[in-house]
Amino acid sequence: MEALDEFIIINVPASTSNAKSVEAERERVLTSSDYVSWTSNQTKVLIDLYKKYRTKVGTLQIRNLKKLWEPIVKINGVSSIEAIKNMSTIRTKLEEEKNISNLLKRWMLFLRRKNYIHPEILLSNESEDHLPEVHNITEVETPETTQVVTETPKRSRCSAVLNRNKILENMRKDRVEYQKQRLQIEQEKLEIQKQKLEQIKKRNKLIEERNDLLKRST
Repeated sequence: MEALDEFIIINVPASTSNAKSVEAERERVLTSSDYVSWTSNQTKVLIDLYKKYRTKVGTLQIRNLKKLWEPIVKINGVSSIEAIKNMSTIRTKLEEEKNISNLLKRWMLFLRRKNYIHPEILLSNESEDHLPEVHNITEVETPETTQVVTETPKRSRCSAVLNRNKILENMRKDRVEYQKQRLQIEQEKLEIQKQKLEQIKKRNKLIEERNDLLKRST
C-alpha cells in the first residue's frame, strides 16, 4: 500500500475484448465527469472504514451488506463499493497464485527427495565399471590394494543407507510440521465459527428485544 500513489477504476464492457477497445474505454473514462482518482491515503481510509463497519453487519444499525455502504459512502465518496470489489478481486488472484507456487515448490522438493531415495543403483553401476581395474591390480601381487577396493562398495552402501535415513527423517519432520500448520488452520476456522455464532446470538437477542418493545408499544 505504501508504493501505491494512485489507481483508476475502469469498468470495461464484455464486448470490448481487444486492446484498442480497452484503450478507447480508458480514454472515455478519463474524460468523463464520473472519473474518480484514488490516492493511497484515500484507499487506506476506505479499507479502515470497511473493517470498522463490516463487523456491524446484522445489527440494528447495519442490517445487511447493502446498508453497509451508506455510512462509508457518506464519508469516503460514491465509488467506494467498486473500489472494494476491485481490491477483493486482486487479493483473490494473488492468493490463488501463491497457492499454486507453493504446490509447485512442494512438488519439486518431493521429486528431488525421491531421486535420492535409492542411490544404490548408481553406486552398483559405478562399481561394475571399475571391476576390470581391480582384477588388474590383483595380478601384480598387491593384496592390500585388492582389500581396499573390495571394501569400497560396503562403505558406499553404508553411506547410501545413512543418506536415505537422513532424507526420510527430514521428510518425517516436514510431515509433522505440515500437520501442525494444518491443525492451526483448523483451530483458526473453529475460532471464526465461534465468533460468527456469537454475532448471531447477539443479533437474535437484539431482535427479541426489539420485538418486546414493539409488543409493549402496541
